[in-house]
Amino acid sequence: MDEVIEADVTENLMITIGSIGAPFGVRGWVHVNSFTSPAENIAHYDTWYLPAHHLQNWQPVQVLSKRHHQSVVAQINGCTDRDAAALWRGKLIAVPRIMLPKLAENEYYWTDLVGLKVTNPEGEHIGEVDHLYETGANDVIVIKNLSDGTKQHVPFLLNDVVVSVSLEAKCMVIDWVEA
Repeated sequence: MDEVIEADVTENLMITIGSIGAPFGVRGWVHVNSFTSPAENIAHYDTWYLPAHHLQNWQPVQVLSKRHHQSVVAQINGCTDRDAAALWRGKLIAVPRIMLPKLAENEYYWTDLVGLKVTNPEGEHIGEVDHLYETGANDVIVIKNLSDGTKQHVPFLLNDVVVSVSLEAKCMVIDWVEA
């Protein structure tokens, strides 16, 4: 039996990099929804970790072969037909954090920004980072006001709108006036 890794959630040991989509063809291939940038970077990992029982435990699976045309598709070891592939649909794909590439200064993984306290330059609390998304022009931070639940969408422009990010202090300072 494959080993099961218990994730240390407080240290973000396992990082979600995608999810499995619908079956692709009849030989056990699946579409892959990649959260990596560019999307085909998910194919660089030969071992993916899928939830065993709940998101606290991850089971490694070997990805035998990968290819992409207009999208990323993959075949998981032991998955040889469409019915078996359908059972994987919706499963998250993770890798150990240690396997992620090291980032340059002022580069961040989105997972590290989610939950950061957000203030303005005067130190007034605005909310916390709820999630981020791409627009093509630039990434956008969605900041949730914890007192009333409202959300504001702010461009993630370092050294402009985003004045500073401190992962250690779990804080982001933005200079943005909501229109």
